[in-house]
Amino acid sequence: MALTTFLVWSFRGVNQITGDEPHFLVMTSGLLRQGTFEQTLAYADEAKTHEIYKPGIHDTDIVQHTVRGPHGLYNKHGIGLPLLLAIPFALYGALGAKIFMIILGSGIVITSWMISGLFSEIRITRFLSVLAAALAMPLLPASNQIYTDIPAGLIALVGIFWFMTLERRNRLLGYLLVATALGLLPWLHVRYAATAAILFIAITWKILVCKSGSVRTRAVILMIASLVSSISALIAYNLYAFGNAAGPFNAELGISKASLMVLFGLFADQNQGFLLQNPVMLVGLLFAGPLFAADRKLFALWSLVFLSLIVPNSLEARWLYGGWSFSGRFQWAAAMVFLVPTIFGLNILSLKTPRVFHMTVVIGLLAQAYYFWQYAKGYVFLYNRPVSTLPEDYTIFHRHMHIYQWLPMLYDAHTAFNLLNLAWLIALSTLAVAGFVLRNRPSFPAVKLLCGLGAFCVLLIIPSGSIAKAHGTRAPARNEATRPAVSQRAEAGEGCSSIVFWQVFIHLMPRARTDINWDALKVLWTNGQHTSEELGAMFGISADAIRGRAFREQWNQLKRVKQDKTAVLQALPEVRLPASPAEIVERAEKLRGPASFRRRVAEQAERIIDKLELKEPESIHELDHFAEVLVKTEKVGARAYGIDSEQSRPVINIGVLSAGGADYEVVAPDSQN
Repeated sequence: MALTTFLVWSFRGVNQITGDEPHFLVMTSGLLRQGTFEQTLAYADEAKTHEIYKPGIHDTDIVQHTVRGPHGLYNKHGIGLPLLLAIPFALYGALGAKIFMIILGSGIVITSWMISGLFSEIRITRFLSVLAAALAMPLLPASNQIYTDIPAGLIALVGIFWFMTLERRNRLLGYLLVATALGLLPWLHVRYAATAAILFIAITWKILVCKSGSVRTRAVILMIASLVSSISALIAYNLYAFGNAAGPFNAELGISKASLMVLFGLFADQNQGFLLQNPVMLVGLLFAGPLFAADRKLFALWSLVFLSLIVPNSLEARWLYGGWSFSGRFQWAAAMVFLVPTIFGLNILSLKTPRVFHMTVVIGLLAQAYYFWQYAKGYVFLYNRPVSTLPEDYTIFHRHMHIYQWLPMLYDAHTAFNLLNLAWLIALSTLAVAGFVLRNRPSFPAVKLLCGLGAFCVLLIIPSGSIAKAHGTRAPARNEATRPAVSQRAEAGEGCSSIVFWQVFIHLMPRARTDINWDALKVLWTNGQHTSEELGAMFGISADAIRGRAFREQWNQLKRVKQDKTAVLQALPEVRLPASPAEIVERAEKLRGPASFRRRVAEQAERIIDKLELKEPESIHELDHFAEVLVKTEKVGARAYGIDSEQSRPVINIGVLSAGGADYEVVAPDSQN
């Protein structure tokens, strides 16, 4: 299925190599052709041939992904993945690299099958459990992506399986292979060093406890030697390439409101969370407690490995959810490890409540079939959404089913902790806690108990989503003068009734935009005379939101039809660019009003300030830079949204609306009503 998805994407020309993928392949190309990881010649060759990335890698993109060290230009990304891709890339280029990544993904399915054999001997139960848990999102669409997450998840899963079966492992070759694989983890990315250390310590401890004689001595020596040699070689490479033993990354990791949002989002966001990408994994959340009761050592190792994979990604302050890549990439490795309690729980369900087991599998397969039909055919835009995305444009899979308004949206730290998201947090926490509280009861998991938990979650989520739907899903402007009186009274301590409590949460919900003329924007976009950024400035919307809707509604096909001079677009609303300054002013006033300009500028400025405040200035130079950014935020941002910040009057972008002339022109006072 993963191979089918990749072939369909290749045929349709969607979800091609992008983001960090070209840079991993350029590193691989340089290793094969120049015999070095120094990137100057590798990027120069790619600039001439465009063999890897057809549009061409921009110079600014190269600067962002490389560091000039004491011995030349080196890529910031770890060299572990290029080393793995060397042979496939040498044989079949980028196609070989993609297929090799799919093969690694199939290794996760195989490992899951072997783990299921430790929980059950019934083949049909094992087959259905692995089918529902592993052959699903996020693995299927993620397995052909050239990133380190899936290989890291595979190695971590293999390490846990080795720990579970170590008692019957006596061949030193197996220990050597496992130690080598674990030693590769920090070479994939430095953040996997914690995962490697946890697995090294756990396996070495179990060797000392369970083995004896020469097998124990040699296995421990192999594990220690592999760990020491891997770390030593990595430090040597970092010193040579970057002049720093820790490598090139100076990640701004820290606990903040945004990091807490991302952590919860990697679990439960409707685009990013693995629990919603594959609802069958809710079984793993419920049965983490029974896994603890069954094998505390295994639970301790699994939980530490899982947290070491998901928590560091949530602390990344610069790139929320992984930047320009598929939604959910930051949870891929952790989601592979979460297969352990999921398969464990499915096997218990098959023994104690077979009907619930079969119902769970059927629902999971139907959900995955629905998702597969959309992403395999290229009907949905799988990439991360920016913070400026409208709520109605955020969902990937649930637009046509109209259930996205009852699902968590965790992409804007300002509005993430609203009523609906908090309801989901309580519901999921209840499932996890219930598993620990009821783990030793003989009746667990009884059908009545499961129905009760499900009913509690539904009764908690549905009213919250209904309230959010009734009152919109876009946050109001953060302006004290325009804030609702009920919120101000609540903060002042007046009125402690439940009505006031609910109203406070209601007004924290983001509200939907209704002032965008999408039909007009669609016609201008298909004319091909304006970029998405220009149209965004005209209509007061982000360029990424326009691109996302264009992708979903296949505007490119309409553009090609229009270029072929067919009559397909005659049914669309007639929209023309104004010909005179008076018409330009009239059209600009219809598209946007000065009050809405100021609100949007204020929201964007707040978000920029929040990002700047994550790092305190450490010098006068940084303080000056901070002030300079604030000034640019006011002037450039205000004019982009139609406000002359210096004279407090609206302006319009003449260059955009008339395709010529001055960039900005002040609206005459007598033209405003």
